[in-house]
Amino acid sequence: MTRRSLVAWLVVCLVSPLVAWVWVGLGRPLVVQGGWPLAWALVGSPALEEWVYRAGVQTTIAVRLTGRLAPHAPHWANLFTALLFVAVHAPAHGVWAWAWIVPGLLLGELFRQTQLVWPCMGLHAWFNLSLFAASGMKF
Repeated sequence: MTRRSLVAWLVVCLVSPLVAWVWVGLGRPLVVQGGWPLAWALVGSPALEEWVYRAGVQTTIAVRLTGRLAPHAPHWANLFTALLFVAVHAPAHGVWAWAWIVPGLLLGELFRQTQLVWPCMGLHAWFNLSLFAASGMKF
């Protein structure tokens, strides 16, 4: 990862709470409450989702894309994986699940650049924590 990319990801980390404030400011409720569900949202969910989406789905799609899509397979895989991420979150958030396309694409790009799951887990957990902080939730 280049120094420029690292700076870009630090900016994303700093902007994440702003996105959370906008989400909560629009009146979107959070589904998870305190206690064990909160621990799941901050540890379990980021770990499981990033292993499944990045190491599993995104990697598999990138390797299997052929034809005209092959030259940009990692980018297409990121897009398809982010769309799947939105679809999985749609039952809980309805049309607002489209708000997750941006974090999904950012996490996918981070994985594409680093080929590491743990930075994606950390950024995912940070985003979830930002949502809880913006909602004024007591831990």
